[in-house]
Amino acid sequence: MPILSLSHAGGVAVAVVGDGAAAAGVGVDLEQAGRLKDGAEELAFTSAEQALLAGVADGRQESWPLRLWCAKEAVAKALGLGLVAGPRALVADRLDPVSGTVQLRLSGEMAVRFPAVDGRPLVAHTARERDVIVATSLYPHE
Repeated sequence: MPILSLSHAGGVAVAVVGDGAAAAGVGVDLEQAGRLKDGAEELAFTSAEQALLAGVADGRQESWPLRLWCAKEAVAKALGLGLVAGPRALVADRLDPVSGTVQLRLSGEMAVRFPAVDGRPLVAHTARERDVIVATSLYPHE
């Protein structure tokens, strides 16, 4: 059975389709490039995540808060729930500004809902193309 994830923003849409026999879920998030709204970083990201973002080299910093947001959305969609438990239910441990990869782990309610995943890293791949930021994630079968 196919698995599917959709996202759209600012007149642009994206769909990711996968083979349900090969993976349990796929996720995609798309946002218009720009800054998060004032105060959003403090609400969405832990202090450790904010430190990760502060460590991104100059010239790439501007897009990374939104990339991290998209990564969280994509992983949450791949898990099949979205961010119903809030953005801090997924916590980034690593991000690679060169490859665009973000490694996340479950926290709080999400860790309780997915005990088989707890402790395993979940990966999202992010990219920026002109004024669009996109993140994708694949959730393997347990």
